[in-house]
Amino acid sequence: MRKWLAILLVCVMLLATAACATVEVETTEKLPVEWDLDSIYASVEVWQADYDEVMGMLDRYEEFRGTLNNAQAIYDYLQFAYYRTMGEC
Repeated sequence: MRKWLAILLVCVMLLATAACATVEVETTEKLPVEWDLDSIYASVEVWQADYDEVMGMLDRYEEFRGTLNNAQAIYDYLQFAYYRTMGEC
């Protein structure tokens, strides 16, 4: 679960950066610039460990590009992408 939250956090940060670079949003309310992750992570070191693991996983997703054309390849992808973290929740 924590790893998926870290992946989600990275995706949100990337999307927010892209949106801020291309569109200027006018709002009357200030949006938070920092998120309080204390309820998710016990320390910065724990967050950094998850972040580093997620960044390492991104390269692995590229290995599956263009290869999901048979049952074994699809099985291998599902094992990597979904089932490897099911027991850690």
